[in-house]
Amino acid sequence: MLAWIFRFIYNAKHPNRRRQGNLNAEEIEAAEVFLFEVVQQEAFSDANDKRISFLHPFRDKDSIIRLKSSVSNRQDEESFRFPVVLPAKYPMVSRLIFEVHEKSCHVGIQGLLSLLREKYWILDGRRAVKDVISKCVICKRHNTAPFSVETPPLPLDRVKDAVPFEVTGVDYTGPLYLRSGEKVLVGLFTCAIYRAVHLELTTSLSTQSFMQVLRRFVTRRGRSKTIYSDRGTNFVGTEAGGGVPECDLVDRDAMCRRLKYRQRLQDNLRHRFRNEYLGQLKLMRQRSTSRAVTLDEVVLIGNDQEKRLVWPLGRIRERIPGKDGIIRLVRVETARGQLLRPIQRIYPLECIDTKKTLEPTSTLPPIDEDSSARVSNVKHDIKSRVPETVVKTTRSGQSFILIIEPSWLGKAGSFR
Repeated sequence: MLAWIFRFIYNAKHPNRRRQGNLNAEEIEAAEVFLFEVVQQEAFSDANDKRISFLHPFRDKDSIIRLKSSVSNRQDEESFRFPVVLPAKYPMVSRLIFEVHEKSCHVGIQGLLSLLREKYWILDGRRAVKDVISKCVICKRHNTAPFSVETPPLPLDRVKDAVPFEVTGVDYTGPLYLRSGEKVLVGLFTCAIYRAVHLELTTSLSTQSFMQVLRRFVTRRGRSKTIYSDRGTNFVGTEAGGGVPECDLVDRDAMCRRLKYRQRLQDNLRHRFRNEYLGQLKLMRQRSTSRAVTLDEVVLIGNDQEKRLVWPLGRIRERIPGKDGIIRLVRVETARGQLLRPIQRIYPLECIDTKKTLEPTSTLPPIDEDSSARVSNVKHDIKSRVPETVVKTTRSGQSFILIIEPSWLGKAGSFR
């Protein structure tokens, strides 16, 4: 834009040598030099400013402040050997960083900083780059972290005293291919308490095949009191089926000795389980929790099966708390309807000022009447010393501000 303004000024001054067509490299470079000069004049007093004195700065032929780098003897471009010094907190510098960020396909912090340092040296550049990238909507969509909540206590079926596989989780994994080319599946039975694993092979996902797998598991490990599954059709297809095969007849004395031996092992295992395993679970994992999700907030709905770029957007309509009162499930409205999703699958997109939502931890002390009177007197004294301003309009319609001289001006001892 500034280069086009310079061209307009040039064509106005030289009507016989008007420039037309696209901007050339010289015009763009002249506009950049002018912008750098304006920024440096407002940011630094001179080349010996104390904020940049350690960089050994100098002014080039265009009066631009550059630094003497350690690679100044390298045969390379002048902008690389002597980069331009720029301040960090300046709107034009932020726009420059964002432009390079977009041209480099939204590269990360370190990559963007390396690209900028090929031509510019921005004071506190890493922090300035972080601020710009944190405000980039595209980068926020790809890099935002999901909501997190405190880890809840384990349920009773995970910590109670029980025999192995008394509480079991079941699922299928696979498929696997045998050497003969046959496809098989693996039935996975996991003990919810001791984390023991039992595997069974099957060749089908039908309900009958699962009943055979369950029968073999019960024969080897005993009957489970509780079995958890993901409620697949092969798991709930036959509610009345199942059963345990009858045990073969064995000697009574041998069975009693075996039972006593297993009871001793069970008692020892329960003792070690309580002292060694449950003792470590007393301390919950220290996990950083994010801010609370708010109603009507626009969020991303995470999905492991799709790329983040195509994740749908949604709006929070309902927050569903868990047994401990912490929000762990939300109802999200999307373009295709409403979904129930856990809080770990929700990614925030909006920045909310958490300071405004904090509750006051203590009440303020009462205001002394004498102190409030003194403050009001000081405010009145300051207000009386500020000169009054009046907006006037000329006959041609132009407005200007008229400053009225205060009455106390010129009096001796007016300031105390």
